[in-house]
Amino acid sequence: MNIKSERFDGIVICSTQNQMVNYLTIIDHFDRENGMEIVNLTFADEEESNDDKKYSKFDNVEWDKSLNNSLKEFNYPEPISIIFDEESIQDHETIINELTNIFIEYKHLAAKRFLWNITGGQRHLVMAITKFLSTEGRDRDVVVYYEGNQKKFYYYSECNGNSYKPAKLSEDILYDRLNLNIAFKLMGFEADDKTRASRYYKFLQIKHGELKNGEAYPKSEWEEIDAERRCYSNLYEDFVKTNKLELLKYLKDTNKSGPKNLDNVVGKIMSLGQSEAKFDSTDAEIFKKTLKNCCRGALFGYVFEYMVFYKIIDVLLCEKNQKYYQTIADIHLSAKASSASSKSKSFVDEFDISILTKSGQMIIFECKSGYLDGDDLKSHHYSTYAVSGVYGTPILIIPFTTAMEEFNSEEKYIIYYNNKKDAAKRARVEFWYLNDIETRLIERLEREAK
Repeated sequence: MNIKSERFDGIVICSTQNQMVNYLTIIDHFDRENGMEIVNLTFADEEESNDDKKYSKFDNVEWDKSLNNSLKEFNYPEPISIIFDEESIQDHETIINELTNIFIEYKHLAAKRFLWNITGGQRHLVMAITKFLSTEGRDRDVVVYYEGNQKKFYYYSECNGNSYKPAKLSEDILYDRLNLNIAFKLMGFEADDKTRASRYYKFLQIKHGELKNGEAYPKSEWEEIDAERRCYSNLYEDFVKTNKLELLKYLKDTNKSGPKNLDNVVGKIMSLGQSEAKFDSTDAEIFKKTLKNCCRGALFGYVFEYMVFYKIIDVLLCEKNQKYYQTIADIHLSAKASSASSKSKSFVDEFDISILTKSGQMIIFECKSGYLDGDDLKSHHYSTYAVSGVYGTPILIIPFTTAMEEFNSEEKYIIYYNNKKDAAKRARVEFWYLNDIETRLIERLEREAK
């Protein structure tokens, strides 16, 4: 049976920190013409004490606010919140009584048919929901679970068992409703203005013919991105093909000394990086423009991020990789996210390269050219979890190739970066060599394309 041909009057969701699973379920199943209701099963915030200070063990109020704000942006109705306190979730029978009371208190809901999204729900609540549906005469209702890794919804009902076929997430509805801004918002963070603009994803859409020049933003802006892409792609290709240790050494040393004169630094980069690439004065101006903000130091970090980012863009632009581009919902360089919580407005993190897939998963790349230890990576891993929940994937990219390592294993620069690999292993963070980007990215997106 095809669930999409069935009519439902409402959707029940379970409050969770990873509100992406509720958001995708709602936008995929919501029928505006049918005037559906959304019911949110949530919890009163529990407080615990620590050194005479109280803090929230779970912050359902903020999680629900994040979802409500995201739904409001696209004119979905605000969910009816059913708040469980600690006493009402002591055992299954108590939960079932509370669920029964919902349809007594909200009489207009009693005769309606509901889709119950159990994704992200606490196990004891999910078990009680299943029992409630089977014993309280709601056998026409259907339970749904979203499997993010497969981009599939799975269904079950007492009336029809598991006869409903799994349904793929309808990607056509995601066109303007899933981007990094929404993903950050769902996790309770605010993206900066540049991240909200999705300029790099719109650039990909223009190059793939999905948007016309000037439709997303002025032609001059996407031409500027294209010029940057050409420069840094050429530098990347030369760096990888020639395995140029001299360029790695020079750029690594600029992190310690800081660029004294940007003109000289750009000239050196161009002279060391043009065995294959042929740079000219126009390229020099592009390098200087993109690197002008790094005069305080850490120049290699900027160069490395641009090289990696535009290599990823090139992979997504390649005609043979069209199906992998189709898995992407948004992409950004140096995305910034800060807490939107009324309790905390502190800055959270800046992510070197962020990809949001159409399954709602976040891939965040850390391009590290300077000092890094296991604790740094663990912190980055937790930041990734904070903005993308269990579906977040942090990846460390190191600035040398497998050939550089093979032929220069005793070189101090290779030993230095090998220590980063060890740090990644200790923190259980995936790492890629610079020359592995295309292969590893395609492998990663292949899971999304299935």
